Formats: sequence, structure tokens, C-alpha cells
Amino acid sequence: MKKKSKFYTVLSNDEKGFSYLEILLSLFILLSTVHLLSLGMKQVEVIENNLFQTSQNEWHIFLNQVENIIESPISVECQSSKIVFIYPDKKFVLEYYRNGGQQMIRKVENGGHEPYLMNVKECRFYQENSNMFLRVKLADQNSYTALLYSYTMQEMIDE
Repeated sequence: MKKKSKFYTVLSNDEKGFSYLEILLSLFILLSTVHLLSLGMKQVEVIENNLFQTSQNEWHIFLNQVENIIESPISVECQSSKIVFIYPDKKFVLEYYRNGGQQMIRKVENGGHEPYLMNVKECRFYQENSNMFLRVKLADQNSYTALLYSYTMQEMIDE
């Protein structure tokens, strides 16, 4: 027989209900699940930060490699998918290369090529006034822009 109150119901001994042990077990399972979800979310954030840092490191290594090949060219030709640096005894080409699922910026020299930056989603070489720029969007959706060459900077170096 149930005794009813305004706020709660008291069950008699022969009626079934939750015991304190069952309630504690349910609460423990709920808290464990919430805790695991929060740990998972933190781990996802850490992984995203590491991927961004890796992307930035690859970009800076690429810029250092480009800086090493651009010393003082006789002339520079810029197209949307490549930039050509011409020297008295050699020619370097940085180009956006697509082959199936592989997309990269590579250096072409004497018929061979060397990958410089991998996982490139979009790439555009362009010229504004006397400056040559490169705008890149990587597969991880990070975008970067760099000044590759400037005629005015080169004139100051030559003087």
C-alpha cells in the first residue's frame, strides 16, 4: 500500500524500487561516461594543436629551402602555377604539381624534381608591382602567404 504525500510516495516493503546501491551504481556510470567524454575532447584539441604546429613547421622549412635557392637571379618569371629563377649557369623552377591525389610544390632543375612542400590543396604564384608572392592553402585548411622575391630588395643587395 502506498502512502502518498504532496512531494513523495512511500512504498511498502513488498513493492519494488531503486535501492541506494543501484542509484550509486547508475551515478558512477554516468559520471564515468561524462569524464571519458571530456578527456576525449581534450585529446582532440591537443591533436589539432599539434597538427597546426606541424603545418607551421613544414611551411617555415619550405621558406628556408626557397631562401637558399634564391640568391641573385638575372631574371624572374612569374606565372600562376610556377615561378622561374634564371641564373647565368642554371635555372630553378618552383611549381605547383598535381598528379592524382598528390599535390605539392616542387623544385625542378636539370630535368629532375625535388618535393619542397607536400599536401598542398591550393597554390598561386603572383606578382604585385616588383614583388613575387606565393599564396598556399594546405590540406589541413591552413593558409599562408609569403614574399618570395622583390626587385627592390635585390637592387639594395646589389648596391
